[in-house]
Amino acid sequence: FGALICKPKDPNCITCCLNKSCKYLKSRKKIKNIRNKMIKNKNYNIFCYINKKKQIALTKNSQISFLKDFNLPEIKEANNFSEKKNWKFLKNYKNSISNLKLNINLYYKFSNKIPSMYKWYSLKDNKEFFPSFTKKIFRQVSSLF
Repeated sequence: FGALICKPKDPNCITCCLNKSCKYLKSRKKIKNIRNKMIKNKNYNIFCYINKKKQIALTKNSQISFLKDFNLPEIKEANNFSEKKNWKFLKNYKNSISNLKLNINLYYKFSNKIPSMYKWYSLKDNKEFFPSFTKKIFRQVSSLF
């Protein structure tokens, strides 16, 4: 009973069978359970090289610490966009990873040439593991075909 209903930090007084005679419920000195979760809002621009064969260029060289060692397109914080020209805006969408709320601007460029640290991956038939973050980018870019 004490572990499920009458818990010290978060009592479930509504479902309790003793709530009519409970001193805690009638008292004004209740423990307030406030969970402070530090949620950070981050803005990112994602740049996708794509080609006419329905492929996307990905790299494991990410500058974003929480996405290291994953195959991803180029990702930069949104304040660094001035150096990117000839990129077409595709979509803005939101994503959450752990305690981060991400505001993502997705850009693309059709190209057959990619930087040396990138490899081409099919948007449809992949047998490799990709995180859901990358799969969401695949779905967005697939809308171009």
